[in-house]
Amino acid sequence: QPDWKGYRNKLTYQLRRLKSGVVIAGLYEENSHRLVNLEHCLVQDPITQKVANTACKLMTELKLPIDDERQMRGLRTIMVRRGQLTGEMQMILVTSAPIKLDGQTWPQLSSKGPRGKNAGFNGKFVKLDQFLTKLTNEFEDIVTVAVNYHPKKSSEIYGDMTQIVFGEKDKITEGLLGYTFELSPRAFFQLNTKQAEVLYAEVVKALNPKRDDRVIDAYCGAGTIGFAVVKKVKSVHGMDTVPESVADARANAARLGFKNCHYEIGKAEVVMANMYKSGQRPTAVIVDPPRTGLDDALLDMLVRYKPERIVYVSCNVSTLAKDLKVLAQAYDVDYIQSVDMFPQTARCEVVVKLVVRK
Repeated sequence: QPDWKGYRNKLTYQLRRLKSGVVIAGLYEENSHRLVNLEHCLVQDPITQKVANTACKLMTELKLPIDDERQMRGLRTIMVRRGQLTGEMQMILVTSAPIKLDGQTWPQLSSKGPRGKNAGFNGKFVKLDQFLTKLTNEFEDIVTVAVNYHPKKSSEIYGDMTQIVFGEKDKITEGLLGYTFELSPRAFFQLNTKQAEVLYAEVVKALNPKRDDRVIDAYCGAGTIGFAVVKKVKSVHGMDTVPESVADARANAARLGFKNCHYEIGKAEVVMANMYKSGQRPTAVIVDPPRTGLDDALLDMLVRYKPERIVYVSCNVSTLAKDLKVLAQAYDVDYIQSVDMFPQTARCEVVVKLVVRK
């Protein structure tokens, strides 16, 4: 049975300053822009929650600039992830304003731009020295703190620029399926480490790997799904749009001695198109997309080139249904298996096995 509480190894909360000056962190109420303060959450790793609570108290005490929906002027999001094997923690602070740390400013901005401003920057800096000192003194298991610069009004969580600002290690160590691997702050990993083992076992079952299989691991993250099958197939070729994820996948594969893995930065549909042009023909594809589902170009490519098997891992049954309607042009759904990755919620993960129609 899956753990029903404390299983989420990562939190990502939005920040807001109340009229009283108190900084809160939480999630938006459904179908609204009202931020709900979360100081206790039964499904969240309690230590990551404690870090977020303490961070908010320090932001209040130090009067750090905080974004609101009208003005982009400071910190906007906090992410905390904790390795369930090692207890190591990493944090990302997303900011719309540059930071000042040890007398240095990052990123370096020019004054050129519309009305003499750069990306809406209004002259406020986030001074992190005292904040980082107090927080990391209290939580010695925080091994990495990164700052992500995101000056645009956008629903996307992260911007394009990330900088490590604390810690000799830029990754945390986690364990799964009997091996250990390292995760950069922005690298994707399943939120429920224990149930991830169940999920990946279902992926292996659905793939039914063969020794001569050439497997595509689209949306590869740090490489973990591919590592579940790498010893059973001829090769694994992974791709991801997040450079840190690809770097982690390469480093993890090298450290684990997996020589039949190859990883590259890029969209799956672009990388796969180049593979087919060069004469490479994958026999199986694993896709684990975000909630928005598969890109139309990737769907078209799968239907056109028809690799033998597809294993579709979905966290959103609505976009899964939409994508399966397209894939049904060339594939039969062999079976569907749900996995309770998010106990006490209405969400579940789904593994679908598709076999090309003869």
